[in-house]
Amino acid sequence: MQIKSEDFEEVAKSLKKLGVDNINILEWKKFGTTIASSGSSPDEEAMVNVSLIPSALGTGLKPMSVSHKVELDKKLYIKMLANIEAILSDAGVTDALYAMQVDKKSEKEEYLEAVRDATLNALFNSGGVVSIE
Repeated sequence: MQIKSEDFEEVAKSLKKLGVDNINILEWKKFGTTIASSGSSPDEEAMVNVSLIPSALGTGLKPMSVSHKVELDKKLYIKMLANIEAILSDAGVTDALYAMQVDKKSEKEEYLEAVRDATLNALFNSGGVVSIE
């Protein structure tokens, strides 16, 4: 069972009432990772631009803004945001803010490829991944 340290006494009393006497305590600190600094980059065709901002709030990966100069299907830009988060998660980033800007009209698959390229470029431009506590 995982509990916060300030709740331990109350939980221990409740467990004793249930007949649990053998309680082992393992302390650990939860930490995450973010990017070293802000980074931004377009893909090669300049269709999509992704910006990354470090965060140490412990709130995970959060979109800050989505802007587009061309008409986009809502399902498509949700998929594009999901791709940004998947790439950041695969890189080990647990906390960051990000923004996406779509500048040119294209096909669905090209947008998805562009957002992957722009996210990887922005990640490299940010200086890499650092630990937060």
